[in-house]
Amino acid sequence: MEGLQQQPHPHQRWHNHHHQEKEKTQRTGLVKRVLVVACWAYLYLFFLTIPVRCETGQDVCTNSTCDTNNSVCVADTSVERGYTCNCSDQDFTGADCTVNRVNKSCADNLCLNGATCENDQNSSSFSCSCVPGYTGALCDNAIDYCQGFPCNNGTCINDAARQNYTCHCSTGFTGDACEINEDDCTSTSCNNGGTCLDGLDTFNCLCPSGWTGQTCDSDIDECNRSVCQYGLCSNEPAGSYTCNCANTGYGGKNCSVEINECDHNFCVAATSSNCTDIEGSYECECKLGYTGKNCSEADCAQNPCLNGSTCDDRVTADWGTDWQCMCQEFFGGRRCNIPGPCAFHPCNASNTDSCKQDLFNTTDTNVSSNFTCVCKSGWEGDTCSQDINECNVSTPCLNGATCENKLGSYFCRCATGYTGFDCETDIDDCADQPCQNNAVCSDGLANYLCNCSQTGYTGRNCTEDIDECQPDPHPCNNGTCNNTLSSFTCDCGDTYLGARCEHVDPCSSTVCGNGGHCNWIQQGGAGYLANCTCVGGYTGLTCEQSPQSQTDDDDGINLAVIIGPIVAVILLIIIIAVIVFIVVARDKRATRGAYSPSRQETAGARVELGNVLKKPPEERLI
Repeated sequence: MEGLQQQPHPHQRWHNHHHQEKEKTQRTGLVKRVLVVACWAYLYLFFLTIPVRCETGQDVCTNSTCDTNNSVCVADTSVERGYTCNCSDQDFTGADCTVNRVNKSCADNLCLNGATCENDQNSSSFSCSCVPGYTGALCDNAIDYCQGFPCNNGTCINDAARQNYTCHCSTGFTGDACEINEDDCTSTSCNNGGTCLDGLDTFNCLCPSGWTGQTCDSDIDECNRSVCQYGLCSNEPAGSYTCNCANTGYGGKNCSVEINECDHNFCVAATSSNCTDIEGSYECECKLGYTGKNCSEADCAQNPCLNGSTCDDRVTADWGTDWQCMCQEFFGGRRCNIPGPCAFHPCNASNTDSCKQDLFNTTDTNVSSNFTCVCKSGWEGDTCSQDINECNVSTPCLNGATCENKLGSYFCRCATGYTGFDCETDIDDCADQPCQNNAVCSDGLANYLCNCSQTGYTGRNCTEDIDECQPDPHPCNNGTCNNTLSSFTCDCGDTYLGARCEHVDPCSSTVCGNGGHCNWIQQGGAGYLANCTCVGGYTGLTCEQSPQSQTDDDDGINLAVIIGPIVAVILLIIIIAVIVFIVVARDKRATRGAYSPSRQETAGARVELGNVLKKPPEERLI
């Protein structure tokens, strides 16, 4: 809806009255033209629904195929192509007189479209008996079942074989003969009371006054067409409008009918002497002491009210002149000529919210001198001129902050680690996430603490990688320690097992005999146990028992009990032999290079060389 539109002032209307009449005439003509166009459109849509079959009048034989063997074209609407060829030469036949029938028989299969052929016994020729739907000497002309235009508003498709036709309806039509115009109008096609006009595969809406659009769903803003000649136009949402003719001097739906206001006694009889009707208005001739449009107002032209007050004229019961002054704040008296205490601005303006004084009447007596200044925060005193030292009155600053007084306020100088107007908020030093690598941050007073445990890092912010291999001994016991980011790995080699190489690999010292394979088995937290997987039928902890050394079922004696001591004795003999060998070898080294007696000397000669050669030092046997 458009807003109210103000029309020209009544005293200026006579200047453009004739111009408006001209516009009114133009608008009337425009409406008539629109109605004429709408009527023609309606007639056009109406006649579109009437089936019409137009003939061009063109000679069908103009483009016929009857141009051979002296054939003659004859228009024939009974056949599908609209003409037949009359064969002047009797030796030729067929739809186009192109088939030579001389010396032809049924063996030549010249009868078409399922026709029956019969040979002529009296001549060297034949004849064709056509099935229904076809005609001609050779049954090659299809009968046109579309003659007579059976498909009113569609295309007829001839079907000679079935002695029938099929109608393909044009858009917007239906029925066996395309005789029915499909109704495109539904109950919801046109809105707001619009009338639906069915067309071809479409519809049109005749909208009621105030509505437009394809489906009458757009509200026309009549105010844009200046329908209210003098009043204020208001567009209504229901496809209408209203004209407010108040105080225009005009009436009627469009505020175009001039009103004789003097007939309505607008002029107050007791205070006026005459009423004069003018175009769109009236004039009252007021009696002395009265003024106003209807002579109903007392005369305030002498400005009896002072100090910015407003004069309120009143008409008393006996039509005498009276008025009342509506005083500004802080003034009183009949003429608002007596100032109250707040009128002199006793309060400090910059430090005061408002000045309040006692009420006093409009007479010139009993004027109060009491007032109160409502001070702003931080000020006090009768006129709000005294600064309040908030630091002495209370302790507004918290958490050890220093309070500094200011004019009308105070300032808190916060201790380290606090913020806020009153230093009431502890600064969260963990807010910026200073602790890295998933360390836990604990906020402190202007400080923070990073808990680096279980992260593999150290330092204030847990950013320094801990070298777990640095302590001596390192955590990998019998293996090699390799430091990694936030952790370490142990390389145990082939001899030790466990996460920290703390267990000896039992297979490194346990020999599984007779081709057995050694596997270690973890015993929980107690270490590892060797396990021999024997092959070839051997058994025992070290696969030492052969298949023949199994326990005798008769006497129950285990062969291991007999063989064990024997093996131990043999090993002891071997050890003693090795020791003897080592001692003998050491003695031979002690005499090597000192002296080697000849064969003759060993036969009995003796030579004393004890004082000649010095005994070499003993060699250390490694």
